[in-house]
Amino acid sequence: MPSALVLADGDASAGQGHLSRTSALVVALRARGFVARCVALGAGAPRERYGVLWEPEVAASQALTAPADVVVLDTYGPSWPSSAGTRLARAPRVVVCDNPDPPSAALIVDPAAEPDDDPRHLYGLCHAMLGPPFWSLPRRPSHGPLRRVLVTVGSSSRITDGPDLVDAVRAGVPDEAILRVLAAAGVTDGPGVRALEPRATLLEELLACDLVVCGAGQTMLEAAATGAPCVAVVLADNQRRAAAQLDRVGGALVTPLAGVTDACAGLAAPPARAALAGRGQDAVDGTGARRVAFAVQRLVTGAAQRPI
Repeated sequence: MPSALVLADGDASAGQGHLSRTSALVVALRARGFVARCVALGAGAPRERYGVLWEPEVAASQALTAPADVVVLDTYGPSWPSSAGTRLARAPRVVVCDNPDPPSAALIVDPAAEPDDDPRHLYGLCHAMLGPPFWSLPRRPSHGPLRRVLVTVGSSSRITDGPDLVDAVRAGVPDEAILRVLAAAGVTDGPGVRALEPRATLLEELLACDLVVCGAGQTMLEAAATGAPCVAVVLADNQRRAAAQLDRVGGALVTPLAGVTDACAGLAAPPARAALAGRGQDAVDGTGARRVAFAVQRLVTGAAQRPI
């Protein structure tokens, strides 16, 4: 069976986006017969996502020196761990990135970039790697009154915009709407506000909400896949290109924090939310991890015919 070593940022400051998207790829690779070993870079304890167990980097010396048929990298850090063995370092690399053209990559996975004709490039939102719960979801049958709003700024320890975002949303939605707020420090239950505990997946919340207001990262893409109309705020530089691409096709309404109130008010009518949600689901069908796994399998099949 082909083997893969998967390395992704797993420290608290990186949030869950890296581990979420690469875990989705691992699930898809295992379905194609791969044996995958996963290392969470910067993590001091094991992590788990979609049933995929991630070893902390401090305990992964064996994984970083054992041979593998392919290496998947999803990190903002150095392009290669200094402790990696020579033989491993010569394996073909699949780089998941938020910046174009990383060096020494056999495949580049960058859903935020525009598609092109380079066979190394897996570009465009069709390659957005979401977890198995988000694969090929049905269309929403209807959109009713704006009653339930999910607000989340992600789990990164660097994000501190939660209270301001909640205030901006509250000012733009009907008084009877209930704001369900996830992972925002300083936000507690109050009139029309319910603070939510962290959870393994946002699927049920996204399916149940009439509007989601979030950072322009992995949650924005998950919202699109579920058919949840989305107002997205760019909270980090690495979110800008994906947000711009989804905004360009009309699949999300991207706005600065100062524009959140008006954006929410403009989506009060069900037809406006239905149109936004439909375009989002057209752009992000949730099965990007399967497409990437297929490309990785083809890469390994070809790579196995030449020495490394």
